[in-house]
Amino acid sequence: MMRVAVIADIHGNLTALDAVSVRPLRLSPVDEEGRRYFEIEEWGVAQLTPEDLIYLRTFQSTLTLPLGDGATLLCFHGSPHSNTDSIVATTPDPAFARMLDGYNATVLAGGHTHAPFSRRYKQALFLNPGSVGLPYEATEDGIRHPPWAEYGIVERHAGCLSIELRRVPINVDLIVRAVLRSGMPHAEWLASSWR
Repeated sequence: MMRVAVIADIHGNLTALDAVSVRPLRLSPVDEEGRRYFEIEEWGVAQLTPEDLIYLRTFQSTLTLPLGDGATLLCFHGSPHSNTDSIVATTPDPAFARMLDGYNATVLAGGHTHAPFSRRYKQALFLNPGSVGLPYEATEDGIRHPPWAEYGIVERHAGCLSIELRRVPINVDLIVRAVLRSGMPHAEWLASSWR
């Protein structure tokens, strides 16, 4: 039996990463909320040492793991072609195929959109495990960060494949305290989205 936990989008949230126990791109923000997240991410990048950046540059853009019996799990961020591709449950088939073109695996796993789902792709399954560190729910007032961490489990046993999407509770008070102590820009604003 082979079992793999699939996590994505940690966003520096150690509390959430602990709960599931398992070179930056500059984009222009399109609105005030996007601008705030952009400034928080820029602050986070500034916290990295030159050694941290050297280490991060050793990461592979895709990773293939054997699941047994010839089955494989291909992991990436947005798509195997680009870490900024956004694949969602409603991505039209032609765009979906274009973003996965040239890559084959039993399970294709990507994140980036923070929206958990699974979907059939040709003979494979596509999995987005959601976000460990920055899950979100859209509300009438904007984005709210719920009190859980999201991840997926891929299991192959006796020739059968299963995918499970999971949520585990996290201690939001720890996250809020860490955000408020961090010195990051817009800390009060971000902390309020977890309450």
